[in-house]
Amino acid sequence: VTANTSISATQSTLTKTGGGNWGAYTYSLETYTTGLYVSFIPNNAGSGQYYSVGFDISSASGLSDVGGGSGYKWYLNSNQIVGYSTNTIVVPAITTNYNTNTYSLYYNGTTVGYYVNNQLQYSEMRSGTGALRFYVKFFGTGASIKSLVVSSTLPSKLITGLLNRTYTYTVTAKNANGYS
Repeated sequence: VTANTSISATQSTLTKTGGGNWGAYTYSLETYTTGLYVSFIPNNAGSGQYYSVGFDISSASGLSDVGGGSGYKWYLNSNQIVGYSTNTIVVPAITTNYNTNTYSLYYNGTTVGYYVNNQLQYSEMRSGTGALRFYVKFFGTGASIKSLVVSSTLPSKLITGLLNRTYTYTVTAKNANGYS
Protein backbone atom coordinates (compact mmCIF):
# COMPACT_ATOMS: atom_id res chain seq x y z
CA VAL A 1 0.00 0.00 0.00
CA THR A 2 1.24 3.47 -0.79
CA ALA A 3 -0.01 6.83 0.45
CA ASN A 4 0.57 10.47 -0.27
CA THR A 5 2.08 12.72 2.41
CA SER A 6 -1.29 13.68 3.97
CA ILE A 7 -1.89 10.19 5.48
CA SER A 8 -0.39 8.70 8.62
CA ALA A 9 -0.49 4.94 9.18
CA THR A 10 -0.03 3.14 12.48
CA GLN A 11 -0.69 -0.62 12.57
CA SER A 12 -4.25 -0.96 11.20
CA THR A 13 -5.29 2.72 11.43
CA LEU A 14 -5.13 5.35 8.69
CA THR A 15 -5.61 9.07 9.48
CA LYS A 16 -5.67 12.19 7.34
CA THR A 17 -3.08 14.59 8.72
CA GLY A 18 -3.32 17.65 6.48
CA GLY A 19 -5.42 19.66 4.07
CA GLY A 20 -9.19 19.94 3.86
CA ASN A 21 -9.96 18.48 0.44
CA TRP A 22 -10.00 14.99 -1.10
CA GLY A 23 -6.23 15.11 -1.73
CA ALA A 24 -5.38 12.52 0.94
CA TYR A 25 -5.48 8.96 -0.38
CA THR A 26 -3.83 5.58 -0.18
CA TYR A 27 -4.10 2.61 -2.53
CA SER A 28 -2.67 -0.84 -3.06
CA LEU A 29 0.32 -1.21 -5.33
CA GLU A 30 -0.93 -4.70 -6.15
CA THR A 31 -3.88 -5.24 -8.46
CA TYR A 32 -6.45 -7.97 -8.00
CA THR A 33 -8.48 -9.98 -10.51
CA THR A 34 -9.68 -13.04 -8.58
CA GLY A 35 -10.19 -11.88 -5.00
CA LEU A 36 -10.05 -8.74 -2.88
CA TYR A 37 -11.39 -8.14 0.63
CA VAL A 38 -11.35 -4.94 2.68
CA SER A 39 -12.81 -4.37 6.14
CA PHE A 40 -12.70 -1.32 8.42
CA ILE A 41 -14.37 0.58 11.27
CA PRO A 42 -14.83 4.37 11.03
CA ASN A 43 -12.66 6.19 13.54
CA ASN A 44 -13.04 9.82 14.59
CA ALA A 45 -16.04 10.45 12.31
CA GLY A 46 -16.74 14.12 12.94
CA SER A 47 -18.23 17.12 11.24
CA GLY A 48 -16.56 17.96 7.94
CA GLN A 49 -14.86 14.57 7.67
CA TYR A 50 -15.65 12.26 4.77
CA TYR A 51 -14.30 8.88 3.70
CA SER A 52 -14.39 6.73 0.62
CA VAL A 53 -13.10 3.16 1.08
CA GLY A 54 -13.30 0.45 -1.55
CA PHE A 55 -12.11 -1.01 -4.84
CA ASP A 56 -11.43 0.92 -7.98
CA ILE A 57 -10.50 0.04 -11.53
CA SER A 58 -6.74 -0.31 -11.76
CA SER A 59 -5.04 2.38 -13.77
CA ALA A 60 -1.43 3.22 -14.46
CA SER A 61 -2.35 6.90 -14.58
CA GLY A 62 -4.78 9.02 -12.62
CA LEU A 63 -4.17 7.28 -9.29
CA SER A 64 -4.80 10.60 -7.52
CA ASP A 65 -8.32 10.26 -8.93
CA VAL A 66 -8.84 6.79 -7.48
CA GLY A 67 -12.30 6.37 -6.01
CA GLY A 68 -13.81 8.81 -8.45
CA GLY A 69 -16.70 6.58 -9.45
CA SER A 70 -15.47 3.64 -11.44
CA GLY A 71 -15.53 1.16 -8.59
CA TYR A 72 -17.24 -0.17 -5.48
CA LYS A 73 -17.09 1.68 -2.18
CA TRP A 74 -18.42 2.61 1.22
CA TYR A 75 -18.85 6.38 1.48
CA LEU A 76 -19.07 7.95 4.94
CA ASN A 77 -19.89 11.51 5.90
CA SER A 78 -20.37 12.96 9.38
CA ASN A 79 -23.78 11.32 9.99
CA GLN A 80 -24.21 8.28 7.74
CA ILE A 81 -22.57 5.69 5.50
CA VAL A 82 -23.83 4.37 2.16
CA GLY A 83 -22.64 1.71 -0.29
CA TYR A 84 -21.97 2.74 -3.89
CA SER A 85 -21.40 0.83 -7.09
CA THR A 86 -20.10 3.03 -9.91
CA ASN A 87 -21.83 6.11 -8.43
CA THR A 88 -25.17 4.38 -7.80
CA ILE A 89 -26.36 3.85 -4.22
CA VAL A 90 -26.77 0.10 -3.64
CA VAL A 91 -26.85 0.06 0.19
CA PRO A 92 -29.14 2.80 1.55
CA ALA A 93 -27.93 5.20 4.23
CA ILE A 94 -27.04 3.63 7.57
CA THR A 95 -27.44 6.19 10.34
CA THR A 96 -27.74 4.01 13.49
CA ASN A 97 -24.35 3.05 14.94
CA TYR A 98 -22.84 3.90 11.56
CA ASN A 99 -19.56 4.91 13.21
CA THR A 100 -19.13 1.69 15.26
CA ASN A 101 -20.10 -0.95 12.67
CA THR A 102 -17.56 -2.98 10.72
CA TYR A 103 -17.91 -2.42 6.96
CA SER A 104 -16.52 -4.82 4.36
CA LEU A 105 -16.38 -5.34 0.63
CA TYR A 106 -15.45 -8.61 -1.05
CA TYR A 107 -14.76 -9.35 -4.70
CA ASN A 108 -14.41 -13.04 -5.64
CA GLY A 109 -13.50 -12.58 -9.31
CA THR A 110 -17.10 -12.20 -10.53
CA THR A 111 -19.28 -10.78 -7.71
CA VAL A 112 -18.91 -7.86 -5.29
CA GLY A 113 -20.52 -8.15 -1.84
CA TYR A 114 -21.20 -5.36 0.67
CA TYR A 115 -21.21 -6.42 4.36
CA VAL A 116 -22.11 -4.69 7.64
CA ASN A 117 -20.95 -6.54 10.77
CA ASN A 118 -20.32 -9.64 8.59
CA GLN A 119 -23.92 -9.66 7.30
CA LEU A 120 -24.34 -9.45 3.53
CA GLN A 121 -26.30 -6.30 2.59
CA TYR A 122 -26.02 -6.38 -1.19
CA SER A 123 -24.18 -8.23 -3.94
CA GLU A 124 -23.88 -7.81 -7.69
CA MET A 125 -22.10 -9.33 -10.62
CA ARG A 126 -19.24 -7.11 -11.70
CA SER A 127 -19.96 -5.68 -15.12
CA GLY A 128 -16.54 -4.21 -15.85
CA THR A 129 -13.24 -5.81 -16.65
CA GLY A 130 -9.69 -5.21 -15.54
CA ALA A 131 -7.89 -5.53 -12.27
CA LEU A 132 -9.04 -3.75 -9.11
CA ARG A 133 -7.09 -1.80 -6.49
CA PHE A 134 -7.96 -1.22 -2.85
CA TYR A 135 -8.09 2.47 -1.91
CA VAL A 136 -9.01 4.94 0.83
CA LYS A 137 -9.66 8.66 0.28
CA PHE A 138 -10.20 11.20 3.05
CA PHE A 139 -11.68 14.70 3.18
CA GLY A 140 -11.12 16.77 6.32
CA THR A 141 -8.14 16.70 8.66
CA GLY A 142 -8.46 14.03 11.34
CA ALA A 143 -10.67 11.71 9.26
CA SER A 144 -9.61 8.19 10.16
CA ILE A 145 -10.42 4.47 9.87
CA LYS A 146 -9.29 1.69 12.19
CA SER A 147 -9.14 -2.11 12.24
CA LEU A 148 -8.27 -2.02 8.55
CA VAL A 149 -7.87 -5.43 6.87
CA VAL A 150 -6.94 -5.88 3.22
CA SER A 151 -6.64 -9.40 1.86
CA SER A 152 -6.97 -11.39 -1.35
CA THR A 153 -9.21 -13.96 0.40
CA LEU A 154 -12.51 -13.88 2.24
CA PRO A 155 -12.28 -14.46 6.02
CA SER A 156 -13.56 -17.85 7.19
CA LYS A 157 -16.37 -16.31 9.29
CA LEU A 158 -17.93 -14.91 6.11
CA ILE A 159 -17.38 -18.13 4.18
CA THR A 160 -19.19 -20.04 6.93
CA GLY A 161 -22.07 -17.55 6.78
CA LEU A 162 -22.36 -17.99 3.03
CA LEU A 163 -22.28 -21.80 3.25
CA ASN A 164 -24.93 -21.96 5.99
CA ARG A 165 -27.56 -20.03 4.05
CA THR A 166 -31.01 -21.48 3.47
CA TYR A 167 -32.12 -21.36 -0.14
CA THR A 168 -35.74 -21.62 -1.27
CA TYR A 169 -36.66 -22.92 -4.70
CA THR A 170 -39.98 -22.95 -6.51
CA VAL A 171 -40.45 -26.05 -8.63
CA THR A 172 -43.16 -26.28 -11.24
CA ALA A 173 -43.90 -29.74 -12.61
CA LYS A 174 -45.12 -30.06 -16.19
CA ASN A 175 -46.67 -33.05 -17.88
CA ALA A 176 -45.58 -34.44 -21.24
CA ASN A 177 -47.69 -31.78 -23.02
CA GLY A 178 -45.98 -28.95 -21.14
CA TYR A 179 -48.94 -28.13 -18.83
CA SER A 180 -48.76 -27.74 -15.07
